[in-house]
Amino acid sequence: NTGIYILSRRALDMIPVDRAYDFAGDLFPQMLRHGMLLQCREDKGYWCDIGDLATYVQCQRDMLEGLVDCDIHAVDDGTGCLLCDARPAGDYTLAAPCYIGRGVRIGDGALIEGGAVLDDGCVVEPGARVSGSVVLQNGYVGRRARLTGALVGASANIKAGAMLFEGA
Repeated sequence: NTGIYILSRRALDMIPVDRAYDFAGDLFPQMLRHGMLLQCREDKGYWCDIGDLATYVQCQRDMLEGLVDCDIHAVDDGTGCLLCDARPAGDYTLAAPCYIGRGVRIGDGALIEGGAVLDDGCVVEPGARVSGSVVLQNGYVGRRARLTGALVGASANIKAGAMLFEGA
């Protein structure tokens, strides 16, 4: 059961505070017994519970691939890569889908591919590879580092030669 519930104060007051209580199994039947109105609305839009790192990274990729109806403030460079600014200077490779934020620097020989997100102010040093990973604002990826399916926190530093994989 996945949903967003809007409950009246009367319904909230029915929920005991001293024990486990299930909406579908306990609250809704109790509301019906009391003659309270229950309504629903089906939403056919994208829904993703980003409660863990892997799902958060996958959701970012879903947005890049156009599976989510959202407004990404970037321009497609014609290859499926989304750029917020002009393409950063350098001799590196971008492979779609990817997102490059404002003020990003990418070193020569780097490879940014397959659902990679580089948020504003990120630095990717020469020879690094960022694949299917999300690097949040001002993140730093050192020389020859390898990221695959990883999430790098804002202002975090990934040292030269480091390898981060799915779930990291």
